[in-house]
Amino acid sequence: MDFFEYFKIIKMEALSPVEVEELNLKYPGYRHLIANIIAISQDDNTHSNDLHLSTTKEELVYNICCTLGEKHSVEIELLVKESVLYLSNQQCLGMFYLFTTEYIKRFPACIDMVIALVNTYYHDNHEMYFNIAHFYKSKNSPQFAIDFYKKAIRIKPGHIESIYYLAETLAVLGDVSKAEQLYKLLLQLSPELPEPYFNLGNIYREQGKYEESIQHVHTAIKLKPDFTAAYLLLGLVLETAKHIEEAITCYETLIEVDPSFYEGYNALGLAYKNVGKYDLSKQVFLKSISLFPNIPKLYGNLANVLNDNSEYSESLAYYDKAIQLEPNYQEARFSRSLVHLLLGEYDKGWVDYDQRWNLPYFEMRNYSKPLWSGQQSSGITLLVWAEQGFGDTIHFCRFIKLIDLKKMTVIFECQPELIDTLQTFSPNIEIRPLHSVTDDEFDYHIPLLGLPGMFKTNLSNIPGTLPYLKAPDAYVEKISKKINFDNKFTNIGIVWSGNTKHKNDHNRSCHPKYFSGFQQAGDIKLFSLHLSNENLILAKDDHGFIEDLSDYIKNFSDTASIIEKLDAIISVDTAVAHLAGALGKPIFLILPYVPEWRWMLDRDTSPWYPTMKIFRQKTFGDWQQVLDDVLVELK
Repeated sequence: MDFFEYFKIIKMEALSPVEVEELNLKYPGYRHLIANIIAISQDDNTHSNDLHLSTTKEELVYNICCTLGEKHSVEIELLVKESVLYLSNQQCLGMFYLFTTEYIKRFPACIDMVIALVNTYYHDNHEMYFNIAHFYKSKNSPQFAIDFYKKAIRIKPGHIESIYYLAETLAVLGDVSKAEQLYKLLLQLSPELPEPYFNLGNIYREQGKYEESIQHVHTAIKLKPDFTAAYLLLGLVLETAKHIEEAITCYETLIEVDPSFYEGYNALGLAYKNVGKYDLSKQVFLKSISLFPNIPKLYGNLANVLNDNSEYSESLAYYDKAIQLEPNYQEARFSRSLVHLLLGEYDKGWVDYDQRWNLPYFEMRNYSKPLWSGQQSSGITLLVWAEQGFGDTIHFCRFIKLIDLKKMTVIFECQPELIDTLQTFSPNIEIRPLHSVTDDEFDYHIPLLGLPGMFKTNLSNIPGTLPYLKAPDAYVEKISKKINFDNKFTNIGIVWSGNTKHKNDHNRSCHPKYFSGFQQAGDIKLFSLHLSNENLILAKDDHGFIEDLSDYIKNFSDTASIIEKLDAIISVDTAVAHLAGALGKPIFLILPYVPEWRWMLDRDTSPWYPTMKIFRQKTFGDWQQVLDDVLVELK
């Protein structure tokens, strides 16, 4: 009778004193160990049910250790060390495999003990270290994972799995160069594997090497025709590389390959949306939610499509459904708030406008001082900080005057380029550049666009006294010496494009050629208010009718000084439009088919700027109609 048979008998309390003594003689040191294990398994109810009589010896030891749990590491180490003496090599391998896979998953606190045992008995076994590395990877401890993958590779330099997961982990940590080298090594060692091609394709995509990315992902698909993630990646790269039709075909193939993969429908719907094929996009998303009725993202993206197609009541219904499925769906909540604001439903819109701080493209300041909740008490210093673009700062700085400046001290942080202009806003507000105010200088803080909701702004109480800005006197004097406009003409400043980094700039900006009709009006002169004259050179080559003022414009105060000397401004939705409005100058705002929320819908005036006249696209992308309407208005 060997030890393991004895253990079974002891567990069943069927061993006589003579047999116990025989056991003690045959296996020195086991008697007390077994007695302790049996006592622990009887007293500790946590794992006692796990101790069953396994068919193999290595499983028996493993189950005993599971019974002991993480509280009794001393007994576990003793049991393993003694068991190694009596198990065959194959049985020991099986036992340690269980320890480096199942056991450490179940008892992660015992990882150091398991590593120590592996270092003692299997320091030359690459699989044990690979298993430990995989454990650390699953526990989001990438540096430990890297160390043990490297140990496995040192023992067996060509171990494919260790090389692959080491590369994957390095890529996650941002060491893309080493990851790329390892994936290339894998292509040499196992060229039939699709995953290294896929991951190299992903690396090349992030590096902007789109053609190389496409080539590698194509190879991955050739090696594994049902590789759904590869079809998705290929489609995304093709879209980024402006191969739109190929991307759409790729997504369609993905859906054929795996109809159960909802991301395929999502990608196809977004691809149609991104090229303005809203009806096709809508069809795809409607089909997707019929197949996958519990995926919030599909409802949210369908709502986005409807929103872009001016189907606002329908989009609100689908945002509601998405949020019903996932109440913490911040992007849907924020997008829904923008629709409410666009419709002039400000009371509903401001409620979720703060959800922007949960999105990656907005960043809340990490101050030690609390956010302001609206209390206006004497002696408080409040920091208001600009959070979005130049136009937003000009637009919403008006709300600072609603704060009781007699009781409170207000510091306003804004973009450095706007400081000189905003100094004219109020003598009672200290204007500072962004990120220049320290925590010890204020009691509370609030982002600028938090003020409209704080003051429960609606269409009837928008603070709109004009002008609330003016060009600084020194700049006016400087510009007056350099520029004189001929009063025989109607002198109009124009802006046809905004910041090219703006996510909607391709829709809100137009080409200067659409102003060509103004040449026929002999009493109108056009002047570019752009800082850069790159587009103007093109306009002069084509038409030669727009005067370039960029040599005189170095900042917003220069622009404001010129605006004050002009008769009117024509501008797309950019900062100059807000500046003209804040200066109280006649401003003709030209808008794309789907406007930004603040301009609302179906109106040619703005409650934000009384001197503004709005001209909107009647069909998507038709800027010529918009500029023709402006010209008729001017005549």
